[in-house]
Amino acid sequence: MDAPDRRVILVFARAPVLGTVKTRLAVHLGDRVVLRLYRCFILDLLETLDGLEPPVIICHTPADAGPMFRQWLSGRYTLMPQNGGHLGLRMAAAFQEVFASGFKQAVLVGSDVPDLPGTHISQAFSDLQNADAVIGPSADGGYYLVGFRDDTFRPALFDTAAWGTPQVLEETLAIARAEGLKINLQPRWKDIDDAAGLADFIHRNTSDRSTAPRTLAYLQDTELLYDYK
Repeated sequence: MDAPDRRVILVFARAPVLGTVKTRLAVHLGDRVVLRLYRCFILDLLETLDGLEPPVIICHTPADAGPMFRQWLSGRYTLMPQNGGHLGLRMAAAFQEVFASGFKQAVLVGSDVPDLPGTHISQAFSDLQNADAVIGPSADGGYYLVGFRDDTFRPALFDTAAWGTPQVLEETLAIARAEGLKINLQPRWKDIDDAAGLADFIHRNTSDRSTAPRTLAYLQDTELLYDYK
């Protein structure tokens, strides 16, 4: 990887394999519907990110899913396997790798925010001019976005036992304070992890379908757009 832009967007994504994605949502919708929906999430998010200047790197799990992503996305994006144990370790490793390759600013975003405005990403990079790190809180107590400069990155922020709980953001901010970091919080956003998250997504996109068009079209085709209103 080279770093001519000096900024990079990291998208953390799981390989779209039946029975392995969005399992909480699959309890209500079934594995096949959720698989197609998850593919729409990723494509809609990537379309938004393509409209921004920084290059996009897809950080995939499992580590051997590179050929699957390369074929599915026609080789349009740089791919990087997620390395490490729990989610925090994998995110820390991704930041370390891109900073070691020469990037100066990196913003990481999850793949379950298909309607995330590109302005949230742009604002995160802008805030990194003065802040040590940026975090985008999600409604469930976690976060959908995190970013650093190469000179302010602290792997310790990901050293929490709270992954998968509503305390992730709170514990991360406590670690940041202990590290003496200035954190700028981005606008709160709701990701789609379960039926409630899907319903909220539908409600906030009812009047304007220009955002996340693939996701909304699939929900309409399956009539889920009306079931969750």
